[in-house]
Amino acid sequence: MIKIAFLFLIIDNPHFPKLWDSYFRGHKDKYNIYLHPKYPDKTTWKKKNIIQNLQPTEWGFITRAYMELFKEAYKDPDNMYFITISESDIPIQTFHQLYNKLTHQNKSWIKIMPIHYYNKTARLNANPYQPRPKLFIKHYARMQLIRKHVSTLIQKEKELEFFHTMHVGDEFFLSVLCPLHDYESFPVTYDDWEYTENEKKKIKDEKRKLYELFDNANQKNKLVIKGKLNKLNEDYKRVSRNPKTITNVIEDLDKIKSCSSFFYRKFSKESFVDKYWKEIINAHSIYNK
Repeated sequence: MIKIAFLFLIIDNPHFPKLWDSYFRGHKDKYNIYLHPKYPDKTTWKKKNIIQNLQPTEWGFITRAYMELFKEAYKDPDNMYFITISESDIPIQTFHQLYNKLTHQNKSWIKIMPIHYYNKTARLNANPYQPRPKLFIKHYARMQLIRKHVSTLIQKEKELEFFHTMHVGDEFFLSVLCPLHDYESFPVTYDDWEYTENEKKKIKDEKRKLYELFDNANQKNKLVIKGKLNKLNEDYKRVSRNPKTITNVIEDLDKIKSCSSFFYRKFSKESFVDKYWKEIINAHSIYNK
């Protein structure tokens, strides 16, 4: 039986474990679950599925953990598709819809992004590790890979060291698969970076207004403006790091229902998205009929 390997890279537990139980119910012969928790002693959901070789993780440094998940899941020859999941994800389409799409298409889903100047200089070019890959791509940090691509990753363990040693290597490490074949630039998991870009723009607009006031301000007001600018700079850094964290599902419900991805993040524990989950699933089921 063809199976999907769900690779959970989590802090301790998924935010909505009962929701995930409902998602998997009735499909036990079509999936396997693998867990890589940062704090395994605090894990209570499917504790027996914790993999043996856990790696230290922190923001921007998760590729070693990813590889341990891939390697463990690859041991099962029935695992043909490998999907990375975080604790704040939820499924927004049924398991059947996902399974049907994967088995009929048989492609990796790797959402490709442009490599901007900052990425080239501060991350790729600044990394002294050798050997350097010849080609680079930037991609979403969550993906679905077919078995042959996971096999290639495992074979290129030495080349992956470049990405293990760089910040946010999880957005570049699939470069070792280049030139890419049998893939679609599709986000298996949706991150609301559009919200982040809008928030960054608002902060830039506020900074611009403050700079305009600065030249004509007296010394006392200049100090006040500098303080506000420093705070805005910190806010900009904080906002830039992550996509939108959803705390009020109602604000995003229509967007979630119309999203073409199979998973959606980042939901806080306080979002109570589980109360709306059946409504979300039903909306996608009707849309995809």
